[in-house]
Amino acid sequence: KKFTIREEDRDKIAYLQFEAVCMRTDMWLNGKHLGFHPYGYTPFYYDITPHLNPPGEPNIVAVRVKNEGMNSRWYTGSGIIRHVWLTLVDPVHIDVSGGLYITTPVIADNYAEVKVITNIVNSGNTDVSFTLDTELSDPSGRVAATIISRSTVIAGQTQPVSQEITVEMPSLWSIGKPDLYQAKVTVLVNDGTVDSLSTHFGIRSIKIDAQNGFTLNG
Repeated sequence: KKFTIREEDRDKIAYLQFEAVCMRTDMWLNGKHLGFHPYGYTPFYYDITPHLNPPGEPNIVAVRVKNEGMNSRWYTGSGIIRHVWLTLVDPVHIDVSGGLYITTPVIADNYAEVKVITNIVNSGNTDVSFTLDTELSDPSGRVAATIISRSTVIAGQTQPVSQEITVEMPSLWSIGKPDLYQAKVTVLVNDGTVDSLSTHFGIRSIKIDAQNGFTLNG
């Protein structure tokens, strides 16, 4: 597969993400071996920034699959069986692999506590101060709660930011009424947006015990 990088993306970090390749997969970019992924049903990615040709010049991705023998619980086919993404981000960005994690640890009669953990990566050479702006929208699309946090991520490291947000009178997710909220996380550096990510989640409580088995929302 050939692709080129635009001039305006020269300073971006580039990730090549595969949702699944079945299986025993080797990857190359411009003749440089990126790595080996043995399993056919899990996602994986590579930071291809160091191996990219200059903007405007073609890059070549090569994928080799060795799907040998009887090795599957079910038949999916061979080769690239799910989506492939070329993701371009600023040096300070949300981790492309599991960068946003949401739980609902406290649910009461008239409020819920939503915990949002965002992993911020700094691929640059200097420490960077940033602002994390998180907005929660209810199932109808109205803003339910917001929170702003400020932190610093050290060069070459990942900084997790934990935010606890109170939602008044939450609409609980259930099998009969699967209401979903949306969380939008925005990363700002020097008051400018460098990355953002949105995801849906349900506010619900889960409990498992020996007397009642599994209970949802009590």
